[in-house]
Amino acid sequence: MTAPEEVIYRHGTYVPLVGSMFDVERPDGDPVAVELVGATALPGRGECFSLVFRGPSDAPLDQRTYRIEHRALGDFPLFLVPLGPGDEGGLEFEAVVNRLEG
Repeated sequence: MTAPEEVIYRHGTYVPLVGSMFDVERPDGDPVAVELVGATALPGRGECFSLVFRGPSDAPLDQRTYRIEHRALGDFPLFLVPLGPGDEGGLEFEAVVNRLEG
């Protein structure tokens, strides 16, 4: 199951999901469980927001597009950028969405 783009790329979709787990499919096919720790609106036109995920410190992810899966949203592609170690441990990754309307 995959949710439509108008759901996947909306800030409001993620706000209630902060604290929930997502699976990131690595290039070798092994999934890494990450927690959504932030969903922050950004200034701009259309849908502009940042998603920050925290994963285990022993499972680094390179900057690239990954297939992400969430039990409520299904699977979808998302470009992740490593941020480094988080304040509360683990490694953090960010996705920035800038989706123009129309």
